[in-house]
Amino acid sequence: MAKLSKKAKHKIKSVPKAKKESFSSKSTPKLTNGQARKYLPKERRTKINKDRKLTPGYKILYFSSKILLKDWFVLLRIILIYIILYIILVLGLSLPQGVSSLSSNIPNIFHGTLGNLQKNINILGLLFSSSTSSTSSGYSGFSSILFILLSLVAIWSIRNIYNDKKFGAKDAYYNAVYPAVPFILILALIGIDFVPSALGLSLYSYLVLGGIAINTFEKSISILIVAFLVLVSFYFFGSSIFALMISTLEGVTPMKALRSARELVRGIRWKLILKLLFLFVGLFIGVALIMLVDLFILPVIAQYLLDILLIVALFVAYSYIYYLYRELINE
Repeated sequence: MAKLSKKAKHKIKSVPKAKKESFSSKSTPKLTNGQARKYLPKERRTKINKDRKLTPGYKILYFSSKILLKDWFVLLRIILIYIILYIILVLGLSLPQGVSSLSSNIPNIFHGTLGNLQKNINILGLLFSSSTSSTSSGYSGFSSILFILLSLVAIWSIRNIYNDKKFGAKDAYYNAVYPAVPFILILALIGIDFVPSALGLSLYSYLVLGGIAINTFEKSISILIVAFLVLVSFYFFGSSIFALMISTLEGVTPMKALRSARELVRGIRWKLILKLLFLFVGLFIGVALIMLVDLFILPVIAQYLLDILLIVALFVAYSYIYYLYRELINE
């Protein structure tokens, strides 16, 4: 056998030995779906974001509202297109019930400024109920379709605004509708999330208001059951609302959106629920104050102003939720 030269021996010795594959965080081998479910979740579930600090709700509301002003003209055109579609498809030739007809049905218990304030609050309640119950009319199908369309357009537009991408109103309506099916399914799931709350409120009406629960102990138990069911609804809603955002991404199925949302809110679900409650309460108070001022000054446009404010509130709400979503994914 021929002897090797020193140079050849050096080359052979310098060849590095192959390293054994390991499941470390730095070098993870390619896994099948089954193997990934076997190894990865166990590592992730040990890390819960309980101590994660989030931006205060009032700051999120301020920044998420301010960023909409960057492309306010495009958003205004989007809203105008929606209003035209709503008038054609939902209202038709019928006009909304005027404030004068509503106020005629409300008796004046008090007089003077206090009486006017009490009457305007009652009118505002009737206006809110008439606006939110518009889907119960014969045009409920068109109203629901337009709401879904506006939601998709709003989320698509807000995502592009946050990413500093220029777009037009036509682009928003053309490009935003492709994830309609996953979005509708997640939206239906959000409706199912509030079934426990509806059952709890019905139970409260049946037991307490119906006179079945009479003494303090029975009423307390009934209220605790209702509170538990409401908390169950908000628990599921805390992740479903972010799944709604994730479902608008390209190629994301509803189940994948739900799994991603659950992983996203793990450990901080109730913190997020409190921030969402701050959003809804803040928007309600803001819209109510503007409407009360309008009812004192110019009540003729009250119904139209409320519809416009609710549309603006929808954009602000989606911007707030998207801001919070980006903070969760550290984008």
